Amino acid sequence: MAQVTPGSPAPSIVLILELCYPHVTLQGMTNDDRSVAAEVADAELTRLPGPFDRVDRVIAQFLARYGVRTMRYALAFIFILFGILKPLGISPAEQIVLDTVSWIPLVSPRVMLHVIGWWEVTIGLCFLWRPLIRVAIALLAMQMVGTFLPLVLLPETCWAIKSARIGWGELRVPAPTTEAQYIIKNLLIIGGAMIVGGTVRQADHETPVRL
Repeated sequence: MAQVTPGSPAPSIVLILELCYPHVTLQGMTNDDRSVAAEVADAELTRLPGPFDRVDRVIAQFLARYGVRTMRYALAFIFILFGILKPLGISPAEQIVLDTVSWIPLVSPRVMLHVIGWWEVTIGLCFLWRPLIRVAIALLAMQMVGTFLPLVLLPETCWAIKSARIGWGELRVPAPTTEAQYIIKNLLIIGGAMIVGGTVRQADHETPVRL
């Protein structure tokens, strides 16, 4: 059994290496060599049996190469579409936006609706061009603060008291309404934006996923 020394892989990795590669010894290996060996062992754990592994690898490589780019274009499409609906006066979220910004002084809710709409369109356009991803992320971060405000400012719109059946009876709990679910789903947008934002220092062809 190979001994684990400071800087060597964790015991589990050592065991995997010995089981998968009995001819390989960790004795005398440098830290860099150990790291490479640990990565090889980690890759072995993700393999599928037989021909399934090749198909799985092709699919994983495709997703790794085009996944982030697809996410970026999807974010752009969503923001441009949902944003342009607001100044056109046909957004299904119009009323909740108007109610949310009604407290802002000096500016009418209708004007704020237009401002928010064009703000979202700008975010979408910035996502389309890689050099402006940082701008898109910054604008999105500010926009998301306002997006979640209705959950606090409009409790009667976003929450409904429902009776939940549990083992010993019923429990009355606040449940998100359709409007609240529409808002909470923005967590997916935040996650997607974080993934795209994490690639700003990489070339367009590079991928952060290790196969």
